[in-house]
Amino acid sequence: ALQSKDEKIASSELKLSDLRETSERDREAKARDGAVSESHSAQLNELREKLAALVQRERASDERMQAQAEELAEEMVLQMREELEAELEASRMIELASEKQEAAHNLAQEKAGREEEVASERARGEQVAEGLRRALEEA
Repeated sequence: ALQSKDEKIASSELKLSDLRETSERDREAKARDGAVSESHSAQLNELREKLAALVQRERASDERMQAQAEELAEEMVLQMREELEAELEASRMIELASEKQEAAHNLAQEKAGREEEVASERARGEQVAEGLRRALEEA
């Protein structure tokens, strides 16, 4: 009976030892899983931070590009305005030159007309003088 009790005790101790080992392995597995979970959580947080930084850099880049596009558009508008003003000034200068040319042409025509009148009057005056001279000679 003692031997049977000893065997039962030994068997119980063996079972208890197996349970302790199983329990220890479970604790170690949970600790490993917790460490892995913490590691994954840390990696996830790190990735979230990197993503937030990337999004922030992209927004800043977009804002810079927008500002540059607006600046370029303003420069283009100013350049177009300057070109239009230059074209308008050139058009005014051409119009003024045309007016001056027309005025010069009119003056030249008036001068030619006056010269023709003077020549005509001179010729008539010479004819009258010639007629008077002939009249004097005959008289």
